[in-house]
Amino acid sequence: MEFFGFMDQSPRHSLSYVAPAQAMKHVPVNETFRRLDALLHLTVRSRTVSAEPSAPDEGDAYILPDALSGAAWGQYSAHSVAVFQDGFWSEIPAVDGLRAYVLDEAGLIVFAAGAWTGLSGVSGGPSGGAAQFGVNTSADETNRLSVKSDAALFTYDDVTPGSGDMRIKVNKDEAGDTASHLFQRGFSGRAEFGLVGNDDFTLKVSPDGAAWRDAFVIDKNTGDTRLLDRVLNLVGTDDGATLIEIDCEGASQPFQATRYHPSFPGPVFFGRKARGMRSSPQTVETGDTLLGFRAYGYDGSEFTAGGLSSAAFLLEASETHSASAHGGQIKFLTVQNGQTSAGERLRIAHDGALQMGGANTVIDKDRRHQLRSYSVSSLPSASIPGQLIYIADESGGPAPAFSDGTNWRRVTDRATVS
Repeated sequence: MEFFGFMDQSPRHSLSYVAPAQAMKHVPVNETFRRLDALLHLTVRSRTVSAEPSAPDEGDAYILPDALSGAAWGQYSAHSVAVFQDGFWSEIPAVDGLRAYVLDEAGLIVFAAGAWTGLSGVSGGPSGGAAQFGVNTSADETNRLSVKSDAALFTYDDVTPGSGDMRIKVNKDEAGDTASHLFQRGFSGRAEFGLVGNDDFTLKVSPDGAAWRDAFVIDKNTGDTRLLDRVLNLVGTDDGATLIEIDCEGASQPFQATRYHPSFPGPVFFGRKARGMRSSPQTVETGDTLLGFRAYGYDGSEFTAGGLSSAAFLLEASETHSASAHGGQIKFLTVQNGQTSAGERLRIAHDGALQMGGANTVIDKDRRHQLRSYSVSSLPSASIPGQLIYIADESGGPAPAFSDGTNWRRVTDRATVS
């Protein structure tokens, strides 16, 4: 009905208006108050009860499901609100945006698009907080905060304003409990890091969510990092780049390898070399470095680089390798004072011979000493007494000789070499 162009009820919740010159004005006014009393902070006992209660309390309200029964409820529509006031049931149709707190669910719900659903997953909790909260999904008793999103952002507070910091805190109770971040595929764990079952920082991985292996552990007391039963592979493809670089300032000891075992040897560094590519390795050849250590110094403007190391220790292939041939040798290089190029000083040959300045044997594999051979016409200076050489064409026959500070003399009779 309309009175002088005005509706007799409000358009949203059908609250009764008082018409001009209306008798018994208290009737529509009280009816409006009753409906407002029910709608204001709407609280219902349940939304799953389909049979009209036989002895309701004054003010009881229910959200009606399907298949209703009862003298009053049987005439009502599903999803509407039934309220017991002044000894009678009345129906309040649900409209989009109507919110209600459901007592037997301890949850807040909203009516939209013809259905009652959780209000963004919010449910009432203790201490004034929300017991559950879902964003684009429903929370549950285990995952009380649930988010479905392509990304989530936590950023510093520039509104309050805050300190400019942003920390995400994960707290646990006892040392044997877990405080971690778990990464899953299809809700099956694949990686986890944090305080997992103790107070050491652990990163572990799994192929199936059931079998887990520790990748590394950082000790809570010492800060030591342990790689447990794993191989650390750092793969580089740029031959000109430094793959691993460790900087250490101060007098601390930066490198230490320790091994505990009753029979195995101490810590060992393994160097591996192949020509070609990682996907198609090729055989090493004679002279290829299998493992090397080079030492560089700072010259006042930069660290020397490349072949300008001050000293080097190289483990090389002494032949082209095959399934039955793995020959190797060790070279030691240094740089003479006042120069910049390294030269080979000492070599341990593939057969164990000790060689100086290249392939010049001084002690052979059978521990026999070998003197450097000279001809009489090419004798070196004898100014340093005590040197030993071998004279291949000495007039009295080949013989070893020594220097007395002025001349070379035969060891056999001390005669001057001629």
